[in-house]
Amino acid sequence: AAAPAVPPAKAAAPAPASEHVPAATPAEPVPAAPSSFWDRINAAKAKAAAAAAAAAESQALAPASCTEPAAAGAACAPSDSGKTAAAGASTGAQGSFWARLQAKKAASAAAGSSTGSDGAQGADAPASAAAAAAPAQAFVAPDGRTFSDQTAFRRYVFEGWYTFVGKSGEMLRKLPGEVSGQPFNLRDLTDCTVEILDHCDAMHVEALRRCTVFIAASSESVFMRDCHDCDVWLACKQLRTRDCSNCRLFLYSKTDPIIETSTGMGFAPFTGASPKLDEMFASAHLAPERNLWNRVFDFNKGETCVPEPHWSVLPTEQIKSRSIVVDGLPAPVNPVEASPQATTGSAVAPSRGASSGGMVAFDIRSTSQSDAERALAVAAKRRT
Repeated sequence: AAAPAVPPAKAAAPAPASEHVPAATPAEPVPAAPSSFWDRINAAKAKAAAAAAAAAESQALAPASCTEPAAAGAACAPSDSGKTAAAGASTGAQGSFWARLQAKKAASAAAGSSTGSDGAQGADAPASAAAAAAPAQAFVAPDGRTFSDQTAFRRYVFEGWYTFVGKSGEMLRKLPGEVSGQPFNLRDLTDCTVEILDHCDAMHVEALRRCTVFIAASSESVFMRDCHDCDVWLACKQLRTRDCSNCRLFLYSKTDPIIETSTGMGFAPFTGASPKLDEMFASAHLAPERNLWNRVFDFNKGETCVPEPHWSVLPTEQIKSRSIVVDGLPAPVNPVEASPQATTGSAVAPSRGASSGGMVAFDIRSTSQSDAERALAVAAKRRT
């Protein structure tokens, strides 16, 4: 008998209309790469914040740690590391890079100030102790006296070694090498003989009466004030007098001398000599060939309140020389005397001889004041 036919397979029944077949889950889209530098920075910040938050969460879920056994039923407080992580997560999630940086600076500053006060005291303490232990600097005067104060030391040395003050009828001398370019003062001297045989800086000569003074070489100004009836041999950069009278000045001056409220002042070229005077001139930067002794500037010219004459060129018979001999030192020299230009005046004190171009000249060393006046009168007649 024929085999029974196999019934055809039934087609799959369609799903009921109400049954929903889920669609395939699409792949998670990959975020686009940041388009700018700041986008990348912000993405990195967000990633770091997320990581910090995850770490904080895991730390919070971890069992708490206690340093001491807890009482029954008591819970331990979260560990310090958990607190730190949570704080870091909060800061990372909420704050920006600049906020964290400012917070870090503030924390560092607070820590530094806390330890700095103690640390500074600790650091200063050894220094203070060392300063207290170190001996104070001592200043020793030529006589061996010591000073801790430099101002007091200088005053003591200046008044003791670079000043002659309050003397009467004495011989006062400084030898070569005893001044060595320092300032020097003469004050309140009467009937004294003063010899400064070394080069010096500025000098103040005040309140001298009937003194004989020799100043070898001053590299600066010499100020004479309230001096009367003195003979002075002086070489300096500039001479300035005030309130002086009847002084005879045998002068070398590198610049024009100046007188003020002074009367009866007689001027002549420098005629002094002393040991090593040429060396003193060189040390004081004085050029012996340029002596402006008679180029006197009178502040009170024409003023009758100051008795006339305020100044004059000394006549030949009143010109004196002074040569100082010192045992053990070379023979005295005068570098100015060797230069005829230094002892020849201009219009005020010319040299004897013919006139030229309205200028009369004569030699001050061999011509008196009256001779000079007669020569000027003759020259004036010739010009007319």
